[in-house]
Amino acid sequence: RLLRARTALARGDAAGARALLDQGLVVEDLREGDLALSDTWYAVAEALLAGDGPVDDTVRARARAEHPLPAAYDFRMGPDSR
Repeated sequence: RLLRARTALARGDAAGARALLDQGLVVEDLREGDLALSDTWYAVAEALLAGDGPVDDTVRARARAEHPLPAAYDFRMGPDSR
């Protein structure tokens, strides 16, 4: 499902990608520190907010504020991860 969400996003279907993520997913071989889920989540949120416009720092900040990463998708590590 993660690959399907990333493919939908690459094809310009941010809403479809978000729908897949909202259904929930488990990536069996994802390890601590892997950014695949968080990067995909935020890329989808950015695309939804930007629409046809550019993704700039303002859009990125809004995406993180308005679309917080679900705890189940957070495998990030490090001081800036939360």
